[in-house]
Amino acid sequence: MPPPRLLLVAVAVAVTTVAAAAAEEEAAVGGSVDALRVRTRAGWVRGTAMRTAHGRFFRAFRGVPYAEAPVGERRFRPPADKRPWEGTLDALREGAPCLQVSHLNLSESGSEDCLFLNVYAHVGAENHPVLVYMHGGSFLEGHGGLRFVEPQLLMEHDLLLVSFNYRLGPFGFLSTEDAAMPGNYGLKDALAALRWVRANAGAFGGDAGRMTLAGASAGAAAAHLLALAPPAARLLRGVLLSSGGALSRWALAPPGTRSARRVAPLVACDRAAPSAALARCLRDADAHALLRTYHALRPAAVPPLFAPVVEHASWSSGEGEGAGEGEERLVAAPVAQLVRRGAAVPILAGVTSDESLEWGRNLRAAVRQEAFEDAFLDEEIAKICPVRVRRGLVGRLRRFYLGGASGARGQLFSEANASALFSDALFNYPAYRALALQAASGRAPAYFYVFGFPGRVSETARRGGPVGGVVHGDDLLYVLGRQFPAPAGWPNATEQRVAELLAAVWATFAREARPAPPQLEELWEPAAGPGDDFRFLQIDERARVRRGPPFRKRMEFWEKLRQLEPSAAITRESPFLLALAVPAVATLLAIRRVVC
Repeated sequence: MPPPRLLLVAVAVAVTTVAAAAAEEEAAVGGSVDALRVRTRAGWVRGTAMRTAHGRFFRAFRGVPYAEAPVGERRFRPPADKRPWEGTLDALREGAPCLQVSHLNLSESGSEDCLFLNVYAHVGAENHPVLVYMHGGSFLEGHGGLRFVEPQLLMEHDLLLVSFNYRLGPFGFLSTEDAAMPGNYGLKDALAALRWVRANAGAFGGDAGRMTLAGASAGAAAAHLLALAPPAARLLRGVLLSSGGALSRWALAPPGTRSARRVAPLVACDRAAPSAALARCLRDADAHALLRTYHALRPAAVPPLFAPVVEHASWSSGEGEGAGEGEERLVAAPVAQLVRRGAAVPILAGVTSDESLEWGRNLRAAVRQEAFEDAFLDEEIAKICPVRVRRGLVGRLRRFYLGGASGARGQLFSEANASALFSDALFNYPAYRALALQAASGRAPAYFYVFGFPGRVSETARRGGPVGGVVHGDDLLYVLGRQFPAPAGWPNATEQRVAELLAAVWATFAREARPAPPQLEELWEPAAGPGDDFRFLQIDERARVRRGPPFRKRMEFWEKLRQLEPSAAITRESPFLLALAVPAVATLLAIRRVVC
């Protein structure tokens, strides 16, 4: 044991080190701890100091409530404004995530009291553009905390960055599909968060008139829906979509799903009860019993069970005890109609080059195991198509992607081809079609990128699988961090350059409503329409602007299929157009699902 004198010296050194760090933090934020206090409309908040990799200090206010807890009578209702508080609220750590089940290990976590946001702001900022980020997670899991949103790279830019939680699963998306419980509460939370930012951005040094909503996967689908909804669109100057959008068939629950009645018997409620009585019963149900319906109902299937729904005017008419009276409709028309009309704000959207590689691997493994006949494989392919194709066209689709042969003839298709089929059906073609329609609408410009940099980190590696492509979510590892096990020497010079480029794409779009990264030597023009009029940025080890559709031959193939069946194209609202492939694949995906 060290002598007492040495212990005293060690303690003195530690105290001096802490004091020096505190002094450095205080000096970095303006020479006074008052720089870490901000007065919001509801009261004072106190934050902490953080710094970027290049040593730039900024302030972090974490766990700030933007609405009252949606519990008790507030469950299954739009969020209520947060009541003012006395004194100073310590915003030093994240608030609880919303109640959820992890798809990786089926563990439960979170709380119903979860409507918190995090603000990252530069010291002395004035009129910085505001970037609000909406996390993904299949509308079932995730949160806005540091695990999914590391601010350091984006905060190298002059931005006000905000991330937030929103209600998930049954708490965010159960619906009786009438006025008693219209649904879309997760979207209504997002609208409340945007309104909070609009009201308080100036106090943190942000410009509320330059607010961009960004989202990833399910968050991107939600962000696109909000950009098409006037109550949210008038708060925004742009929307940024990473691997998702309103035309993705996993983005909405089909009409007639009636998720509330599907859940009812699992929580001891009468499935056949009038909607008002059912809503009362569900409000009184045990929160964890509601959460555990995840295990029985497999809500991540395509089409999903817990997801946004199209809201009809009668749902907010006050019928059924008026539960829906006065609720704003955020998805007020069939989504295809909304997308064709176009958003009133610019859209920047991106996909990765191998979105669904893991799904392709699972499909190939299932076909190896089951040796499916071609006719059965054709039936499963038809289920995942983003266009409804006649049976005679399925063979053409199979030949195009899978070489015309299944395991029945011993000529197994490659993982890459199966990945391309899933990627195009679930992500790429819906995104391309949505951006082409946005461009054709003439309401606001549309920009598109494909992230194809094969770096040393990947979502597949983060989940323990092999790195073999640029998969769903890989772009976020470079711009948002998302806490992955970093390899030795991370980042190397190329990885750093790619990360800085992607961050500059996001930041300049937030600043100027157009992506103009200084690293790009050529003008990135918006898409002007489908076909050769479409322009996009290809991001590999370097970035270059390309003309024509991304994945040209594959997108042209889908366009031909859509034209051959115009009455049932992707723009038609029809339930159950998509389903996961074979049951074996569905089981695999339930265990190792690519998180939307």
